[in-house]
Amino acid sequence: VFGGAPALYTRLNRHAGLSRWLNRKGSGEPQPHASSYDARAVILGGGRVGAMVSAALRKHQVPHTVVEYDSANRARLLAEGVPVVYGDATSEAVVKQAVCPTLELAVITLPDAEMTRMAIHTVRKVAPNIRIVARIHRAQDAVLIRRDGADAIIQPEFEAGTAMIQEGLRSLGVSPDETERYIIQIRDAATCAT
Repeated sequence: VFGGAPALYTRLNRHAGLSRWLNRKGSGEPQPHASSYDARAVILGGGRVGAMVSAALRKHQVPHTVVEYDSANRARLLAEGVPVVYGDATSEAVVKQAVCPTLELAVITLPDAEMTRMAIHTVRKVAPNIRIVARIHRAQDAVLIRRDGADAIIQPEFEAGTAMIQEGLRSLGVSPDETERYIIQIRDAATCAT
């Protein structure tokens, strides 16, 4: 039963009425609505990566909201003054609460490729013209994520590799310009592969 629950939830969550029921707020606490914040960005997933993006947006005074299901992450973000919409970032009913007319960007930091794909479809349905930046873990997911509608794809392992190359070549005396040309070359090759 437990093994089949995620797949069943995913299927049920695709239907608007069931999605609203599955993602209802349990307590009497009112759910914030992004339109009251004039958010320019929404972050889907408030874990480690989402929290870093939120901190950068706060530092640059960019109004944003976060969609988060984990209660500990939600509490931490709320304590930092970040508006949080509680719920599943793949649910249309939840994402609609985070969308407002001033929205320009959706950053999807979810840990799973299938969830990321579902979130992209949901965002595109609710706000078809905003820019979407999505995190992926495996290079082979890039083609599908791009086809689903992500405008930019970030793969943490690739970014870590380029940072290690830069640091390594710098310490070995390779010029910064030559290192930068190489990083551009491998980045372009990776982009062409997707």
